[in-house]
Parts: sequence; C-alpha cells; structure tokens
Amino acid sequence: MKKSRLLITVLLAVLVSVFLLACGDKSEGNADGIVGSWSHVTDGGNEQVYVFGSDGTIVLETALGNAEGTYEIKGDTINYTMVMPNGKSKSESMTYKLNGDSIDLTKNGTTYNYVRK
Repeated sequence: MKKSRLLITVLLAVLVSVFLLACGDKSEGNADGIVGSWSHVTDGGNEQVYVFGSDGTIVLETALGNAEGTYEIKGDTINYTMVMPNGKSKSESMTYKLNGDSIDLTKNGTTYNYVRK
C-alpha cells in the first residue's frame, strides 16, 4: 500500500510539473525560435535579411544598406528600435508566426514570409 501511494504521489508530481512547464509564462514569446537569419526576396527581386541575435540585437540587411538595433518579444509581437542606413532611429513593431524553417512577419497589415538561411 505504501509503495502504491508513493508511486501515485511521484506520478502526480511529474504530471503537475509537466503541466506547469507547458502553461508557463508566454509573455516573453519564443525568442529562441527566431534567433538566426531569415531571408525574403521582394517583388523587385531584392533580398532582405533579418538577423535576430540571442542577445536581443537585430540587423536588417537590404540592398540599400543595413539597419541595426535591439528587439524585444512580447507574446507574438517583436518590438524593435533600429538605426537606419540614413542614420535616423526608428522604433516599430511587427507580429510573427513561426512555421518550422519559415517565419511570417506582419507589419502595417502586410505579411511577408521569410525562410531560415
């Protein structure tokens, strides 16, 4: 009887732990999932690459030059501030949805699909 109670207690503890991990705080989003380089080719044939660093840095590489800054994830939103190629600072946000090796980035109502490089 004592062994079965102990076994049930251990199983319940494991189940509760798994449940709590699955229901953890999602307010910071899945920053690890977006870390890396993501490429998109525009309708004009130019490549744009977002590079998300694990340290919260972001780089946007374009044919017109690179923009660099920092980002933070809240839920499914990426808030970022970058210094543009013209030297001006720009703060914006976009939502994201990970799909394996692709990511949909939505900004100003338009969604663009980027693939992992």
